[in-house]
Formats: sequence, C-alpha cells, structure tokens
Amino acid sequence: MLAFVICEALDGKVWQAEARFLVRSARDLRALLASAGLGDRGHQPDVSVTVRGDLLMEDRRVSGRTVLTTEEVARLAEMAEPNERAQLLAWHAFAQTLEDAGRSARLIFWFVG
Repeated sequence: MLAFVICEALDGKVWQAEARFLVRSARDLRALLASAGLGDRGHQPDVSVTVRGDLLMEDRRVSGRTVLTTEEVARLAEMAEPNERAQLLAWHAFAQTLEDAGRSARLIFWFVG
C-alpha cells in the first residue's frame, strides 16, 4: 500500500498544491486516521489540479480519500506514536506557515494498492 499526502493552499478562489509529503508507513497512517475518526471522508470537488491529475493517472485502486484541516493535523499528531508524531508535526508546521501568511491550507490524503 502507498499513501499520498499533498498540502494545498487557497490562492484566490483556487486550491494550489504547495507540497507533497513522504509517508513512512501507509498502513500506520491509514490506521491512525481511522482510529481518530478522520479517515475515508472523501475529497471535496475543488481539489487542486495536481491532485485531480494524480488521481486520474492512478492505475491502481484508490481508497481512503480524506482531507484534514491544519488543526486536525495537529490533533492527529497528539494521538500518534512518537515516530509518527514528528512527521505529522512537520506537516502541521508547513500548513500553519501558509495559514499565518493569510492562505487557508489543508492536507489531501489517499491510498493506493
């Protein structure tokens, strides 16, 4: 299983991909999202062109689509094991920096495999 995580920020009225994050363990991330009640919530129809393109090009089964706000990423980090916590806190810091600059941010997740 592979996990994909993209941080998007609002640019005017359009979401733009700002970063693609690496995932240490797709299975652990999926389990953490599920245990927090944040998994499989789907994607909004206004995801960035980057996310739409990635999903269109995927030839394997896509599952576990979800979107997290910056605040939800911070809450998820609190629930994570120490080795996952540092990664989630880094993702949160990146998204928070975008928000501090006046741009709404969110993280888009999906899994393939």
